[in-house]
Amino acid sequence: MDCSDVRRQVGLPTYPYKMATDPVIARQYAQTWLAHLHSRVSRRLGRPANAGETWLAYNMGMAGFGSYGYNMHKVPDRKFMKAHQININVR
Repeated sequence: MDCSDVRRQVGLPTYPYKMATDPVIARQYAQTWLAHLHSRVSRRLGRPANAGETWLAYNMGMAGFGSYGYNMHKVPDRKFMKAHQININVR
């Protein structure tokens, strides 16, 4: 499933790939994809995912993050530190 599929499912407009460089459209797609990942990770965790966990799903993919049980404390140190930094900066 890609971002256009997600947007189509929830009734949001979709655009051809050639529009990806339009900053307004790019931001809309980024917001959609991050919200989609946040929702999926939250369902897996049984609670709202934090920003670092959502970033890990973005960076590693759902399957990659899932291979660590969606537990940010189990991911490689470099990725954990980045996720932790994101959580600190969001507060």
